[in-house]
Amino acid sequence: MFTTNRLRRRFLGLSLTMLPIVLAAWSSNAQESSYGNAHYLKKSAFALAIARDGGRPTYRNLGYLPPGLLLYKDGTAQRASQISGQRWITWITQHGLTVLLQDDSRTVSRNPFIDNYGGRNGVFHADHYICASEQVECDESNGIEIDRSTAFSATENSGRIDIEFNIEDPETGRRDIRGYLPASVFERLEANGTLTRTDRAHPRFVLDAVQEVKELATACGAVRTEIDSEQVGAKLGVSVDGGVLLRVLRGLGIGIQGSAGAGTGTETTIATSYGGKGEARRFYNFDIREYEEADNSYQEKEYYALVTIACRGPVELVVRELQVSEWRGDDMVSRANVRLEELYPNSLKKEDDVVEQIDRLHDRLDGRLFLTSITGRKEYERIVDVWSQQTSMDIALRHMFMTEFNATCATKHRMECNRWINEIN
Repeated sequence: MFTTNRLRRRFLGLSLTMLPIVLAAWSSNAQESSYGNAHYLKKSAFALAIARDGGRPTYRNLGYLPPGLLLYKDGTAQRASQISGQRWITWITQHGLTVLLQDDSRTVSRNPFIDNYGGRNGVFHADHYICASEQVECDESNGIEIDRSTAFSATENSGRIDIEFNIEDPETGRRDIRGYLPASVFERLEANGTLTRTDRAHPRFVLDAVQEVKELATACGAVRTEIDSEQVGAKLGVSVDGGVLLRVLRGLGIGIQGSAGAGTGTETTIATSYGGKGEARRFYNFDIREYEEADNSYQEKEYYALVTIACRGPVELVVRELQVSEWRGDDMVSRANVRLEELYPNSLKKEDDVVEQIDRLHDRLDGRLFLTSITGRKEYERIVDVWSQQTSMDIALRHMFMTEFNATCATKHRMECNRWINEIN
């Protein structure tokens, strides 16, 4: 929170539930993508993800979404689902995730961003501040606070970004507020997800599918010594010839010790050794499309994740480490390495109270694995900040992997889970 003092310039920013004036900036209109014009979250929300088990739809709590997040219609006719007597609608977020949100005009805008904010080219998702135009520099103690969900106009100006937004002043009514941020600060805030430039094309990445490669997995305490190259190659969609599969496996941190049947024409088994006491491993293939501005189209990309799980006996408890790699050119490139203790510093301590909180979370989440369990705005902003420190991946990609390995408690248990999270943080 910002500290109150006599120099503090505190205003109530015009949020996304109000209409702005039209101003010139980088672009006077929000960028239309191939998914159409963006709608937006008028306030924060918790979303659901949809999956199918034997043809029947199942749902899980996907986690927290910040106010101002851009939303795109999932196809020409959005899918609706009746869940617990409420109507939920599918959307694609600016980060390329397909989510279910309650059909509620108080949460999701009925009109596109461009219709309500045609002259704006940015929105804040978290509370921040800007410097007054006459200030050489500022910080949260003497800057102008700008509230989360505030739409703004931004213009480049000699190494800084001039920003204008509206406020509702109790005494004088609506007023225009002008200030600036150094360009480097603005770029950092965009990169870490504090704000979004709406004049850029979104979504820049789209997640199409996540597939677990069970042929590579190990159970708690087990050691895998062989890999069937044909099965794994088919599952990963890579050739077993020319060493491609071996490069993918090494990129996933799998040591290769040789091939069984070498010289016999039956080299279908790869010798290896990984896994062991107190851990399990899972491997995932992410089918992701990346927007290419040059030809205004999406190109398929392949990302892979190695998940190391902390076990207690035969029970998988919590994700201990997540490693993300991308197949680029003809080799694997490491993109992220995020550890549980970096997100929750006390999580791997052996004290009884810490172990008890993790056990409680595990049970409340019905055994779902988690690297994070985001219970609200403050926890979301903290987790996003940690991820930003651990990887330079695009904010959209960070959200994809962060969300996939997040498990959030149901609404009725969220406060209880938040207390347990605080114990391991």
